This record gives sequence, C-alpha cells and structure tokens, in this order.
Amino acid sequence: MQVAVPLNLEAPDTDVEFLDACADLQQMLRGIGMAVEDWNEELAARRLPPIVTGPLENVHEGLVDGAACTALATLLFENWFAEAREIAAAGIEFTGDDPE
Repeated sequence: MQVAVPLNLEAPDTDVEFLDACADLQQMLRGIGMAVEDWNEELAARRLPPIVTGPLENVHEGLVDGAACTALATLLFENWFAEAREIAAAGIEFTGDDPE
C-alpha cells in the first residue's frame, strides 16, 4: 500500500491555513497508522513472531495518538481564538501593529 498525501507544514499566515494543515496532518497520520496496523496483521498471519511484530504495533499506536493530538490542537485553537475569529468575521481586521 502506498500512502501519498500532500502536506504543507509551512508556518501559517491565517487561521484557515493552520486548521487546513492540522486536518491534512491528522488524515495523513491516521491513514498511515491504519496501513501499518493492516500490514502488521498480515505479517502476524504469516507467522512472524510477536518479538518482530510488537514494535510495529507501537508505530501504529503512535501514529493514531499523533492524529488524536492533532485533533486536540485543532479543537484548542478553535476554542482559544473563538472570540477573535467572531470579531474578524464581523469585519474587524487585526494587523498586529501598534498605534502610533
């Protein structure tokens, strides 16, 4: 199985870019994690011993945990910046500049 997902992890300029990158990262980690799990099950079915397949189970679990952490980061971002995003949606632009 080949897994190819375009992933842009450049520093985001907007909230949407951040949320899109998190969604892509979450999908990629979950997809690879599930592929590793399926592959490991096939290896076990071919009678490879658990001493060999056990570490690969850790790979699967780590990738699934990584996907869950990415989902949590997304939720925390949305909650932390909810008010700012509502204000911006109402038409106020935040420039980050100090008034002179």
